[in-house]
Amino acid sequence: MIDRALRHRALALCALILVPVATLGCSDDPPVAISQAARTPTAQPAATGTARPPTETPAPEATATVDDPTRYAVAVSLDTSVHHPISPLIYGVADAGSDHLDQLAWLGATLVRWGGNARTRHNWEINASNTGIDGGFQNISQGDKVPGSASLQFLERNAKLGAHSLLTIPTIGWVARDSTSASVDVPEHGGPPVAPGSSTAFTAISGGAWMAPYDPAANRKRTSLPSLPRKDAPFSYPPDLTDGKVYQDEWVAYLRGARPADTAPLIYAMDNEPELWSDDTQVDVHPVRPGYDEQAATFLDYARAVKDADPGALVAGPESWGVTGYLYSALDAGADNFKTAADRAAHGNLPWLAWFLQTVHDSDRQAGRRSLNVLSVHYYPNGGEYGGGNDPATQDRRMQAPRALWDGLFVEPSWVARTDWSNLGLLPRLRKLIAQYYPGTRLAVSEWNYGGETDISGAIATADALGIYGREDVYYAAYWQAPPVNSPGGWAFRLFRNYDGNGAAFGNESVQTSSLNSLLTAYGALSTDGTRLTVLLINKDRARTADAQLDLTGFAPAPAATEYRYGPAHLDGIVSAPLTVTTGGPPVVAVPPTSMSLVVLDRNR
Repeated sequence: MIDRALRHRALALCALILVPVATLGCSDDPPVAISQAARTPTAQPAATGTARPPTETPAPEATATVDDPTRYAVAVSLDTSVHHPISPLIYGVADAGSDHLDQLAWLGATLVRWGGNARTRHNWEINASNTGIDGGFQNISQGDKVPGSASLQFLERNAKLGAHSLLTIPTIGWVARDSTSASVDVPEHGGPPVAPGSSTAFTAISGGAWMAPYDPAANRKRTSLPSLPRKDAPFSYPPDLTDGKVYQDEWVAYLRGARPADTAPLIYAMDNEPELWSDDTQVDVHPVRPGYDEQAATFLDYARAVKDADPGALVAGPESWGVTGYLYSALDAGADNFKTAADRAAHGNLPWLAWFLQTVHDSDRQAGRRSLNVLSVHYYPNGGEYGGGNDPATQDRRMQAPRALWDGLFVEPSWVARTDWSNLGLLPRLRKLIAQYYPGTRLAVSEWNYGGETDISGAIATADALGIYGREDVYYAAYWQAPPVNSPGGWAFRLFRNYDGNGAAFGNESVQTSSLNSLLTAYGALSTDGTRLTVLLINKDRARTADAQLDLTGFAPAPAATEYRYGPAHLDGIVSAPLTVTTGGPPVVAVPPTSMSLVVLDRNR
């Protein structure tokens, strides 16, 4: 699988956008080539009106300790009478390869995702795929020649870990025909069809006009076989390798029968970032920008085929890449940088995700069954944090970036500020869409990363995001790809999954926690039996120690506690120390600059 850590989203962010790049800390020079790093379409949307999410309480400035400017005081309130379960599946990662069992076990991964661009054209019959733009549209081998063995081995390995599996179903209509062919003469970007229903697309605009049309027929023939949602005939194993087609429901039926017994239901994601196919990732075989109708119809066709083949499976979609993917279809880019957004206008001017939920809900109600179990999106910060360095300014942006997941008053320092979701508050906003358009649907972030994986700022952002996913009732999340063993990003996972090296984990009941501070964030969780409270304190200040006062409601701690700390002074591991809980007042924990402290309190008996 191609390592998408090379996909520097920051480079793509600075290329071909209409937002003044100087305001984003980007170079005016576009990258040499748009790779799968391009987390943005050809251009970003022009400024629109602002639709603000519900107002959040603004975070006050930290209160400096009167006699010591190197410290600041923060009150952290925890009410253990208000709590809800944390889904164990938020501690997920992307597949790091079949030989990475030890890495996944060290991280304590609870879910592993089979996804990314190289899964969009996976041919399960021969265990081969196409890299897409990541590897020059080259077909590659993804296993041996035994049909379905690569995916079955993936499930078997995850079962050994006790981890759930998330598999990507190709819905693009084409899969690799072999493990050696490659597309040639691929345009940089696709565009609208030359005529309604045509698979030939205009290529990128130049000088205000569309360039020559591109017909994908030759590259489809060279690299691919047709892929269909359902066989409409009895399944067979091994599948027929001579029929010139690959059927996705036959794959699902095979896995249903062959996978390890007594494992959790499989989760199937309906492909990967379809908004980027035509302008970037899969342009060689799908140069026509998909619109609302195509994306919804494709989802329903494949989702229902999966459900027919495995009624117990969970289906997730639409796997939108980022903010423009939440708001528009690829077709909306037009020739004017989303200014007209004709496709969205033709669909009640609803943002894509809202229209998708409404359409699938109405279709499912008519069909009498669910085709969508999980609304799943991808999210990366857009201000250069992911692909940027570890200079102080980038560190500060990176450590603050997770606020966009929940804070309706936080404005991301990027082109997102020019969209009608300028104050993102992403997770509460998506939950509201679900409540309005398809109640009962779960929420997932199936790809995310804040960069700085080998830096303390990346560890802080990773831990912050994991805490947010638990607090905001996310069903599952999958980091891209998997932090290395002994990396700062990896230790952030360990604070939640194995902080003491003996399997002790962050609590599984999120409790109401507030620090009302942008520099000191806190997450609290109870054990299932309510006898242990874990409190994660994250100090994002690069210069000052935070004196965090824990104001506890509904929980009387025992006198002895333990603090587990990770920070710049000990990047090679988590260190522990006893913590005395005084009886004369709330516990106070000193959290050094850019450090994290996990406080473990047992209930006093």
